[in-house]
Amino acid sequence: MRQTHLCAELTPQVVGGVWSAPATWPTRPASGTETCLRLHITQRANSSAGGVLGSLRKYQRLVDDDPFRIEFTP
Repeated sequence: MRQTHLCAELTPQVVGGVWSAPATWPTRPASGTETCLRLHITQRANSSAGGVLGSLRKYQRLVDDDPFRIEFTP
């Protein structure tokens, strides 16, 4: 019987100036059918991503409760 996992385990990282999120556990590759996403991220990467999000809010003139969407694509 195949074991299913509710969460994909990913580690976002910047490679060549582009964010990517490869699977963290080679024994549990992301299938795209998981119901949640668990990210493992360093403090430095978290600060960098926060800066990008802050810039997005500023330059796209987002205010509290404005909807927006962040997508991870393979």
